[in-house]
Amino acid sequence: KINKFNLNNIDLLSALILLMPTFIIIGNLSINLSCFIIIVLGLIKYFEIIKVQFKFYKIHILFLLIFFLINILFSSDYFLSLKGSLGLIRYIILSIIMFSWFKDNNKNFKLFLFSTLVTILILSGSVFYEYIKINLTIGEALYPRLSGLFFDEKVAGSFISKFLIISLTFFLIDFKKYNFDNSKKSFLIAVPYFAVFLSLDRMPLIMLTISILFFLLFTKKIKFYLKLRDLAVILIFISLAFKFTPSIQAKYIYTFKQLGLNSLVEFFVPVKEVKNSKIKNLINDFDPDSSFYKTKWASHFITAYEMGKNSFIVGNGIKTFRKDCGKDLFVSKKYNQGPIHLRCATHPHNIYFELFSETGILGLFLFLYLNFLVIKKIFLTKKYEEKIITLCFTIILFFPFQTTGSYFSTFNGIFYFINLAVIAFISSDKFFKMKNIR
Repeated sequence: KINKFNLNNIDLLSALILLMPTFIIIGNLSINLSCFIIIVLGLIKYFEIIKVQFKFYKIHILFLLIFFLINILFSSDYFLSLKGSLGLIRYIILSIIMFSWFKDNNKNFKLFLFSTLVTILILSGSVFYEYIKINLTIGEALYPRLSGLFFDEKVAGSFISKFLIISLTFFLIDFKKYNFDNSKKSFLIAVPYFAVFLSLDRMPLIMLTISILFFLLFTKKIKFYLKLRDLAVILIFISLAFKFTPSIQAKYIYTFKQLGLNSLVEFFVPVKEVKNSKIKNLINDFDPDSSFYKTKWASHFITAYEMGKNSFIVGNGIKTFRKDCGKDLFVSKKYNQGPIHLRCATHPHNIYFELFSETGILGLFLFLYLNFLVIKKIFLTKKYEEKIITLCFTIILFFPFQTTGSYFSTFNGIFYFINLAVIAFISSDKFFKMKNIR
């Protein structure tokens, strides 16, 4: 039995895995370097285990490698697609090594939970600091998304939402000996959630809210009155922040109007009660034709669809959307995508459109098959709470109707494969045996 988290004798592989959330914040160079070292050390340490897994899935692996080769051969840019394919293979191996590491020692997964929680709490603190600093400095002026420790990159909300779901796993583990009860766990979940709200990162907030509400609705680990208390605290905080922060009001007014929910705008922010002139202008001057269809995201989606339609079977090539999105070949005859600066980006901002455009129907099918295997594994487990938590993961990662980062990027792609390792471990018998260790 493990009586304490003994940090002595942690090897380099363990240290790098535990520091992975920090490396993601530091930047792509640190991600790439740490991943390379983890893969080298992991292959050495778990070679026999990984060899067995590769033998078991050899048909799947062979098919995947053949697909990557075909995608590269038919790509509009061989180098970009080769780079994207190797990047994906790297993350698949990383996920397998992390899963093997979780299973190797009972303490490893708990240490990883604390590592992710500490990282998102520090990042959340930086978002709170930025929020207070901006509001004291600019008063009622409107500010863009907050980034915290990411500085110029406005991805703090996305980072927190992807890792906060992992922290929900704390509710499955008994820490009575450490006086770490559900009230404290709820507080440590609520703080990062509020940071995502203040960051003005809309889609991470929406998906995180759905996931947490799903968890609170179905979990049996938290008593009913505590669920009501948690929901009340969240609603009070959101209401106060909304009322006293013009930027938050403006962001959600804009969102509601984009979705055609004008009645909600008047309900939450009656025009006659608005004192901020910029928000009044936003309410009164909003173009009714500026629906979601007119946004840059819709333009990305349409362009990605046209690209996939043009190369229906194997796609235009992994990571080639950024290179070819401005071509006349991918201008829709049915929908107005607007000028090139609306159509183009480094990726289509939805992983399903990205996969269809860059890997075709075959690549999209492979991804959906992966999702099916994950969901099948979740539903086959007889452990109720584990099933609820892992379903929360699938909402965050795979819900189709959301804007996302790129599946093939260094920053965004790593979240999918870290979380897949966590899902696989939570669904395993090893987790069931270790979670009640005091």
